[in-house]
Parts: sequence; structure tokens; C-alpha cells
Amino acid sequence: YRMFHGECSEELFEMIPASRFYHRTARHRSRVHPYYLEPLRSSTVRFQRSFLPRTIRLWNELPSTVFPERYDMSFFKRGLWRVLSGRQRLGSAPGIAEVHGRR
Repeated sequence: YRMFHGECSEELFEMIPASRFYHRTARHRSRVHPYYLEPLRSSTVRFQRSFLPRTIRLWNELPSTVFPERYDMSFFKRGLWRVLSGRQRLGSAPGIAEVHGRR
């Protein structure tokens, strides 16, 4: 979230090339939130299980209600906490268990 608003370190910003920021057409806008990142593709399972591809996948699964209209870190953190705490209570963290071969 900070990266989209220029509030992160240079190192983090350089980890994701500018082309990864997804430019949506009208058709895609209704299905994804405004901070969608293009997933990293790889032919190896090992890379797909690494931090950045998994994090991007989980990031893209967030509902648009988590993101405020204007930059507001407190609002974002509260919304994120609600989503993630709900997943833990239900015992469903999509993507995590499947990636590591559990379930």
C-alpha cells in the first residue's frame, strides 16, 4: 500500500518493476481493486512458492473495501486486520496451505 503512494523504501520499490503495476481496462476494473499487481510468472514451483509471488497473490485477493479513497494508513491497517483476522478464525488462509502441500 505504501509503495503505491510513494511511502516505502527505495529497496522495496525496486523489487517490483513498474510494469508490474496493472493498467486495467474497463472490463477488469470491476473485478480487481485499484492496487492490483500483475502476478509474477515462473516455470518453477520453487519460485512460485517464494515470498514475492505468494505475497502478490494474497495482495490481489484482498477486497477493495480494505483500500481507502485517499492515502490513510490507519484505515488500511484496520481494514486489513478485519480481513485477515476473519480468515484466521475461519481457518482459511487461501493460498498458504495449498502452496506448501498441506490440506
